Amino acid sequence: MGMQDVEVKPGVLNITNYGLGARGVDIGSTNGDVWYPVYDGHGNMVATLSKSGSGYNVSNRRSYDPWGNLRLGIIYTEPTGRYCANLGHKTDDESAMIYMRARYSEPSVGRFINEDSAMDGNNWFIYCHNKPVGNVDETGKFALNLGVVALLALAGMVEAFWEPQDPVDKIVKQLLNSVLVGISNAQLAIQAGIACDPRQLGMNYAYLALGVGITSIMVLCAISQIVLLMMIVNMDTEGPEAEQILDKAGQLLVH
Repeated sequence: MGMQDVEVKPGVLNITNYGLGARGVDIGSTNGDVWYPVYDGHGNMVATLSKSGSGYNVSNRRSYDPWGNLRLGIIYTEPTGRYCANLGHKTDDESAMIYMRARYSEPSVGRFINEDSAMDGNNWFIYCHNKPVGNVDETGKFALNLGVVALLALAGMVEAFWEPQDPVDKIVKQLLNSVLVGISNAQLAIQAGIACDPRQLGMNYAYLALGVGITSIMVLCAISQIVLLMMIVNMDTEGPEAEQILDKAGQLLVH
């Protein structure tokens, strides 16, 4: 999905502009009419909101099965961003296939129409390792667990929006980020092991070992930081000396 889509039909010209936000596509405008997407927990666009006087109209109601097949709703209407629409995926009305950048998926059979150029997993045609409820495929090349996406997004929000001034809070922020990223790496490592391709054992085991190694390092760092934080909080030192020690500890752990 580009920042602007142009659809040309006999006697019809539709120009749709998109605005990106924290969820992906957060606002759209078709021929000047502004609408807002409504997503479910999987990122599927289940309806749109449009301004009407002092209120809003709810339209384009749809529901999907885990593979992206339409269960309820009209097919041939805009917007074409439907299944995993927050990732920019678009549905082709003529073929009912879903465009996922690198390739198209065919939801009726739960498969891509061509091989995975990234050779992810041991079957290069399946969609999301046959687990479409908990996984997504943003580029058509790699399946990614929704839990990993959520944890990394939370870690990014903590890093971007929480700017603690107190040294203890700085240590807590660093601890929280270490735990979130560490759990994400653990999930990726497990996923890499499950999807290990017999034709590329060396590469897949290397990724698995890397993920486990990074996770182990982060866990050890988090444990050491917890111990240091407990020592600092429970120490008897008070006044300027305590503030100085806390400040140095916070700088050491954050930087």
